[in-house]
Amino acid sequence: KFFIKKNLMKENIKKSFDKGSWNYDKFNDIQRQTGKKLVDFFLQKLKKNNHMKNVSFNILDLGCGTGDFSKELIKNLSVKSIQMLDLSQEMINISKTKVRFCEVKFSVLDFDNFEKFNKFNLVVSNMSLHWSENIFNFYIKVVKQLCPGSFFLFSIPNSSSFLSLKNLFKKHNRDLNLNQLPETRKILDLECNKILNVNLKNITLKKKYKHPLVFLNELKKIGANFSINKSKHNLFFLKSIQNFDFEIDYVISCFLIEKK
Repeated sequence: KFFIKKNLMKENIKKSFDKGSWNYDKFNDIQRQTGKKLVDFFLQKLKKNNHMKNVSFNILDLGCGTGDFSKELIKNLSVKSIQMLDLSQEMINISKTKVRFCEVKFSVLDFDNFEKFNKFNLVVSNMSLHWSENIFNFYIKVVKQLCPGSFFLFSIPNSSSFLSLKNLFKKHNRDLNLNQLPETRKILDLECNKILNVNLKNITLKKKYKHPLVFLNELKKIGANFSINKSKHNLFFLKSIQNFDFEIDYVISCFLIEKK
């Protein structure tokens, strides 16, 4: 029963992002900004390691979406090959129109089911791993399979995000049933980190909206509104709120993991 429920959840996530794929690039400015900051974070690390300056990377991009992050990597790194993986066929179709690198492979696959991370010396993911069925178990699987000297570079919105929205719902005595985002501390406390060099950088990005409903509608347009816990919001009270500038805060953890 658990296996059936898990597969149904992932199928629903796939359908949600398939539907939102054609709007994704119109509203993914937070993801694009994060991707650039994540690449800069990695480049700063490479500059400090002289032995890494001439390394060419075999890259695996988990949850590649419409391909913007892979393009950023190809533009800034010496890339030997790249495999772009996403659960959504429609996202992959769009990424194929953007990334025309000679050594690129596209895969429609749930990253939770991927194996053979040891084939890559750079595994990356930008704003996607929070869709894992268990991000902590997935993290352990990746780093255990990585070869020494390889990197795992990823960003996730963490549990401190959306404080302004949480406070708004609290003010009106309502529960905000967004999907639970990962706690950074739990990743830092994992036992496997003893065999790793772990670098963390937290960033905060903000985006203004004319009304909270505009933000929630944007999530729906890009397919990111799928509720894992199946809880439904009663948003009627928001409609009674007069239009006002509303700022959403994304608190994002950027991890750079190096296998010793």
